[in-house]
Amino acid sequence: MGFSMPSLPVGNSAIREIGNRLTNRFHKPFSRVYYVTEPGNWSIGWDGQYITRAVSQQAKIPCQTTLVYKGITNQIIHFGSRSAYLNYGMRNVDSSNKVVFTWFHGDDTDPNLDNQRMIKDAVESSHFVSKIVTSSSIGRERLIHFGIPESLITNIPLGIDLDMFSPGKESDREIMRNRLGIPDDSICIGSFQKDGVGWSEGLEPKLIKGPDLFLDAVERIAASRRIFVLLTGPARGYVKSGLEKLGVPYAHTYLNNYLDIVPYFRCLDLYLVTSRDEGGPKAILECMATGIPIISSRVGMAPDIIQSGENGFMVEVGDTDGVALAAEQLMSDPNLRAYVIANGIQTAVSYSWSSIAKRYFEEVYGPLLA
Repeated sequence: MGFSMPSLPVGNSAIREIGNRLTNRFHKPFSRVYYVTEPGNWSIGWDGQYITRAVSQQAKIPCQTTLVYKGITNQIIHFGSRSAYLNYGMRNVDSSNKVVFTWFHGDDTDPNLDNQRMIKDAVESSHFVSKIVTSSSIGRERLIHFGIPESLITNIPLGIDLDMFSPGKESDREIMRNRLGIPDDSICIGSFQKDGVGWSEGLEPKLIKGPDLFLDAVERIAASRRIFVLLTGPARGYVKSGLEKLGVPYAHTYLNNYLDIVPYFRCLDLYLVTSRDEGGPKAILECMATGIPIISSRVGMAPDIIQSGENGFMVEVGDTDGVALAAEQLMSDPNLRAYVIANGIQTAVSYSWSSIAKRYFEEVYGPLLA
């Protein structure tokens, strides 16, 4: 049995042609962006959809979300969270790709072993990735402190879907409040996040999200005001148990679809973020866009977005007295409340996903494609 070899030129031209073929095989133009999300209805899945859809429309390049990245070569692969890359991707992604990953939160003062390992891996992997995106100035400063080169870091905030998140009609607000059993004479305070450990009842608090601080702030506000707390999100058992002990009425709804949350925002009077660390939270922009005053601890994007007393209020982490004071100011001064709401709506306009995606292309994907 015989076989034939493909014909090749001889001499110097043969060497050049073989070199060209190898170049074309291993150095194809980077032409597509894959945004890697995680299984389940995770927040980064929505981020990825908004970013890739807008980048595809604006820049006219193939850009898509995916759960699978093994087998992809010579492309840009963007892991939407530090966990997606540092726990899985860095060991499995093909080395021919240009890798980007997003770092939302995590500080070296947190003794959690998994957190400490990811910080170490992030520094070591910085020699192999093309960009690390962080959503806040706090995140950028931390990455530099860890030892990651400043030139590798790009700070791009989260965005907001302004077609979905907008102020609602008063009639719709009343209908929703009645449906949820919120009394007309009560101040409705919102908290829409996961702040318990695990995915069941969540009776053990996830302290980084500050559920204990939330309960302390609620207790202080309830000392002088009649309030009602509206909760969404999984694993809220710790907060629910705490509210029952305080005698504060509440309603809790678990939503399967992220976009179903909009009517819940619209029936609030106030939203509290009492976290000890955050990458966003998205609630800052969601509140502003829907016309709900927000009081947030100084975490994540809050220092970059909130001008305290102008478009919201910001307090230091753990300052529940400050939270209660800001809440009282907003509830007792209608003019201040209207002023903060109007400024918040205007602020949110600058953070549309269309604007944020433009930055992703100009600051991350475009230069890497070039």
